Amino acid sequence: MKWSQLKHRIKQLISPEIRDRVDFYVTRYHEAHDQEGEFWITIDKQTIFSGSYYQVLKTLSANEELKEAYYSFPSQRTSVKIENITLEKVVNMGIHDMEDFSQSLFNYLNTPFEESLVSNNPLFKAFALVDSRLGKRRFEKIIIKDDTHELIKHFYNLRASSFKLSEN
Repeated sequence: MKWSQLKHRIKQLISPEIRDRVDFYVTRYHEAHDQEGEFWITIDKQTIFSGSYYQVLKTLSANEELKEAYYSFPSQRTSVKIENITLEKVVNMGIHDMEDFSQSLFNYLNTPFEESLVSNNPLFKAFALVDSRLGKRRFEKIIIKDDTHELIKHFYNLRASSFKLSEN
Protein backbone atom coordinates (compact mmCIF):
# COMPACT_ATOMS: atom_id res chain seq x y z
CA MET A 1 0.00 0.00 0.00
CA LYS A 2 1.31 3.46 -0.85
CA TRP A 3 2.13 5.79 2.01
CA SER A 4 -0.55 8.30 0.96
CA GLN A 5 -3.23 5.59 1.02
CA LEU A 6 -2.04 4.27 4.37
CA LYS A 7 -1.97 7.75 5.89
CA HIS A 8 -5.48 8.49 4.58
CA ARG A 9 -6.89 5.26 6.03
CA ILE A 10 -5.32 5.87 9.43
CA LYS A 11 -6.48 9.51 9.48
CA GLN A 12 -10.05 8.33 8.80
CA LEU A 13 -9.90 6.19 11.96
CA ILE A 14 -8.89 9.12 14.17
CA SER A 15 -11.73 10.69 16.13
CA PRO A 16 -13.19 13.59 14.10
CA GLU A 17 -12.73 16.08 16.96
CA ILE A 18 -8.95 15.71 16.86
CA ARG A 19 -8.31 14.45 13.33
CA ASP A 20 -7.06 17.82 12.08
CA ARG A 21 -4.75 18.25 15.07
CA VAL A 22 -2.79 15.01 14.52
CA ASP A 23 -0.53 14.40 11.58
CA PHE A 24 2.26 12.01 10.72
CA TYR A 25 4.89 12.06 8.04
CA VAL A 26 7.56 9.91 6.46
CA THR A 27 10.32 10.98 4.16
CA ARG A 28 13.02 9.12 2.33
CA TYR A 29 16.28 10.80 1.41
CA HIS A 30 16.76 9.60 -2.16
CA GLU A 31 20.05 11.46 -2.55
CA ALA A 32 21.59 9.72 0.46
CA HIS A 33 23.81 6.72 -0.21
CA ASP A 34 21.41 4.29 1.47
CA GLN A 35 18.17 6.21 0.78
CA GLU A 36 17.06 5.88 4.39
CA GLY A 37 14.55 8.31 5.83
CA GLU A 38 12.69 9.31 8.93
CA PHE A 39 9.20 9.70 10.32
CA TRP A 40 7.61 12.13 12.76
CA ILE A 41 4.26 12.66 14.42
CA THR A 42 2.83 16.08 15.20
CA ILE A 43 0.03 17.46 17.34
CA ASP A 44 -0.97 21.00 16.46
CA LYS A 45 2.06 21.15 14.13
CA GLN A 46 4.48 20.45 17.03
CA THR A 47 6.62 17.34 16.66
CA ILE A 48 5.93 14.98 19.56
CA PHE A 49 7.63 11.82 18.35
CA SER A 50 10.08 10.84 15.63
CA GLY A 51 12.40 8.10 14.54
CA SER A 52 14.86 7.06 11.91
CA TYR A 53 17.28 4.31 11.00
CA TYR A 54 20.20 6.47 12.12
CA GLN A 55 18.57 7.15 15.46
CA VAL A 56 18.25 3.38 15.92
CA LEU A 57 21.92 2.83 15.04
CA LYS A 58 23.14 5.61 17.31
CA THR A 59 21.07 4.50 20.30
CA LEU A 60 21.73 0.78 20.02
CA SER A 61 25.42 0.90 19.15
CA ALA A 62 26.41 1.18 22.82
CA ASN A 63 24.33 -1.74 24.09
CA GLU A 64 24.87 -5.14 22.48
CA GLU A 65 21.94 -6.82 24.29
CA LEU A 66 19.43 -4.23 23.05
CA LYS A 67 20.94 -4.28 19.57
CA GLU A 68 20.67 -8.08 19.36
CA ALA A 69 17.01 -8.03 20.49
CA TYR A 70 16.16 -5.30 17.97
CA TYR A 71 17.61 -7.16 15.01
CA SER A 72 16.62 -10.69 16.13
CA PHE A 73 12.87 -10.08 16.23
CA PRO A 74 11.99 -7.76 13.32
CA SER A 75 8.40 -8.95 12.92
CA GLN A 76 7.66 -8.38 16.62
CA ARG A 77 8.67 -4.71 16.34
CA THR A 78 5.62 -4.14 14.13
CA SER A 79 3.14 -6.50 15.75
CA VAL A 80 0.43 -5.85 18.30
CA LYS A 81 2.10 -8.17 20.84
CA ILE A 82 5.82 -7.93 21.55
CA GLU A 83 6.80 -11.19 23.21
CA ASN A 84 10.52 -10.63 23.77
CA ILE A 85 11.05 -8.66 26.98
CA THR A 86 14.28 -7.03 25.82
CA LEU A 87 12.71 -5.96 22.53
CA GLU A 88 9.74 -4.55 24.44
CA LYS A 89 12.22 -2.46 26.44
CA VAL A 90 13.83 -1.21 23.21
CA VAL A 91 10.49 -0.26 21.66
CA ASN A 92 9.35 1.47 24.86
CA MET A 93 12.55 3.53 24.77
CA GLY A 94 11.11 5.10 21.60
CA ILE A 95 13.51 3.41 19.22
CA HIS A 96 11.76 3.03 15.87
CA ASP A 97 12.77 3.43 12.27
CA MET A 98 10.67 4.59 9.34
CA GLU A 99 10.00 1.09 8.03
CA ASP A 100 8.79 -0.11 11.44
CA PHE A 101 6.50 2.90 11.72
CA SER A 102 4.90 2.35 8.31
CA GLN A 103 4.54 -1.39 8.83
CA SER A 104 3.06 -0.88 12.29
CA LEU A 105 0.41 1.46 10.88
CA PHE A 106 -0.42 -1.06 8.17
CA ASN A 107 -0.66 -3.82 10.77
CA TYR A 108 -2.82 -1.56 12.95
CA LEU A 109 -5.39 -1.44 10.15
CA ASN A 110 -5.52 -5.25 10.16
CA THR A 111 -5.62 -5.76 13.92
CA PRO A 112 -8.83 -5.92 15.96
CA PHE A 113 -9.32 -2.66 17.86
CA GLU A 114 -9.58 -4.39 21.25
CA GLU A 115 -6.16 -5.98 20.77
CA SER A 116 -4.59 -2.65 19.84
CA LEU A 117 -6.05 -0.96 22.90
CA VAL A 118 -4.32 -3.42 25.26
CA SER A 119 -1.16 -3.79 23.18
CA ASN A 120 2.31 -3.59 24.69
CA ASN A 121 3.49 -2.00 21.42
CA PRO A 122 3.30 1.78 22.03
CA LEU A 123 2.46 2.62 18.41
CA PHE A 124 -0.62 0.38 18.46
CA LYS A 125 -1.75 1.58 21.89
CA ALA A 126 -1.23 5.26 21.02
CA PHE A 127 -3.24 5.10 17.82
CA ALA A 128 -5.97 3.13 19.60
CA LEU A 129 -6.32 6.03 22.06
CA VAL A 130 -7.20 8.47 19.28
CA ASP A 131 -9.27 5.96 17.31
CA SER A 132 -12.92 6.94 16.92
CA ARG A 133 -13.91 3.41 18.01
CA LEU A 134 -12.81 4.27 21.55
CA GLY A 135 -15.77 5.61 23.49
CA LYS A 136 -15.77 7.91 26.48
CA ARG A 137 -16.74 5.25 29.04
CA ARG A 138 -13.97 2.88 27.98
CA PHE A 139 -11.51 5.78 27.75
CA GLU A 140 -12.23 6.82 31.35
CA LYS A 141 -11.14 3.36 32.55
CA ILE A 142 -7.68 3.68 30.98
CA ILE A 143 -4.87 4.38 33.44
CA ILE A 144 -1.67 6.03 32.29
CA LYS A 145 1.36 5.51 34.52
CA ASP A 146 4.42 7.73 34.88
CA ASP A 147 6.64 5.30 32.95
CA THR A 148 4.25 5.10 29.99
CA HIS A 149 5.69 5.76 26.53
CA GLU A 150 5.67 9.48 25.66
CA LEU A 151 3.61 9.00 22.49
CA ILE A 152 0.89 7.24 24.48
CA LYS A 153 0.86 10.09 27.02
CA HIS A 154 0.53 12.72 24.28
CA PHE A 155 -2.29 10.88 22.53
CA TYR A 156 -4.04 10.17 25.83
CA ASN A 157 -3.98 13.87 26.78
CA LEU A 158 -5.17 14.87 23.33
CA ARG A 159 -8.09 12.48 23.48
CA ALA A 160 -8.92 13.50 27.05
CA SER A 161 -9.14 17.12 25.93
CA SER A 162 -11.53 16.15 23.13
CA PHE A 163 -13.87 14.43 25.60
CA LYS A 164 -13.82 17.44 27.92
CA LEU A 165 -14.71 19.73 25.02
CA SER A 166 -17.61 17.54 23.99
CA GLU A 167 -19.11 17.68 27.52
CA ASN A 168 -19.98 21.39 27.18
